[in-house]
Amino acid sequence: MKSSQVERWFWLVGGGPMQIPILRKLSENGYKIILTDGNPDCQGKSFAEIFYATDIHDAEAQLALIPQIPIQAKEGLRGVTCIATDAHQTVARLATELGLPGISSELSKLIGDKVQLRKILTEIGVYQPKFLSFERTDDLDKITSEIEVTFTENFKIIVKPLGWSASRGIKTLDDPSTIKIEIEKALEVSRTGGIVIEEAVIPDGKLASETSIETIVIKGNVSFLNMVDRVFGADLIHFDDIRLPRKLSLGVEFGHINPSSRSRAEVNAVVSDLQKLMNHLKAIGVYKDETFILKADILFSTKGPVIIEATPRCSGGWDSSFSSPMRGLRVQELAIEIALGHEMTAEDWISESREFVAVVSDANESSIDCLGRTFFGSINCNDPSSALSSALDSRDAKRSL
Repeated sequence: MKSSQVERWFWLVGGGPMQIPILRKLSENGYKIILTDGNPDCQGKSFAEIFYATDIHDAEAQLALIPQIPIQAKEGLRGVTCIATDAHQTVARLATELGLPGISSELSKLIGDKVQLRKILTEIGVYQPKFLSFERTDDLDKITSEIEVTFTENFKIIVKPLGWSASRGIKTLDDPSTIKIEIEKALEVSRTGGIVIEEAVIPDGKLASETSIETIVIKGNVSFLNMVDRVFGADLIHFDDIRLPRKLSLGVEFGHINPSSRSRAEVNAVVSDLQKLMNHLKAIGVYKDETFILKADILFSTKGPVIIEATPRCSGGWDSSFSSPMRGLRVQELAIEIALGHEMTAEDWISESREFVAVVSDANESSIDCLGRTFFGSINCNDPSSALSSALDSRDAKRSL
């Protein structure tokens, strides 16, 4: 008599192009897949045995799906996560409700809250530029008055509507007379009803002005995995390829280069700041020794590295989906292993390869944000410039990712 084998299931939140590599890997490893995505025709749908067209940011709607899942799938469910998409709060709620490995909703929300993160970093002595936060319900005259009092020297501020990625709605203001109308616009655009106003800091002029770092947190210890250079308008001067745009609007990311050209000392300084953050979260009882990927966006300023934002998930933008795997760094597979609750060490997942891989987009001088972009990747190259040119070759040949 043949013994019955319990089916293994995995729930992935988000099924767009950047999730295809891990969906393929899960399928190859014998997992049946529950997939949720707001797009009923998302590319990952073909990999799923069960698919629900549901907004990945709507945690309540995702939780409401649980009673609909067939009993055999629910009994075989081994893990839930999101890959390269900002749905970590939904994942935390699902993991808790289903009794699966994951971080708490409290930890997920605190790390991903740009305002609270800035407050904590300032409190623990990690450098942050001056900033203010406001809600749509705040009095507009009070907002403008507080801005004028706070930012008195070399008036230049950045307005960031909250709740969006891809730099949507970000603007630089250097004329006090335009404050009120621009604040109104930002509050209207904000998905959460809140905005952050921050001091515009000066980049240190090296490549790259901004980076994204991925680390792994195991029992409170932050270990470095990878860092990529994010190519913005200020970084174009470091390259001489005539196919590059001459300039880009604020917040428009042209692409990235993997790995970062920043020194190990600079990387270690960022890891040290993230370690201070985790030490504090453990001290106040929010972090309880969970294992997770901690990703952060960093601006290297004349005053040192600045943590712009952090999130408990692996990177989007095709670095964890394309450029890192090209270099032998299996960040997405690591995220799955964490979601399955497997024991691990950071050393098992680090790649010391120094070959460079680039991803570029079709952004141009008229682009106002990073939404709706098509991306193109390079082959492995010996230096950042060659990698960028290789990615532009792919763009010319229309070989999109």
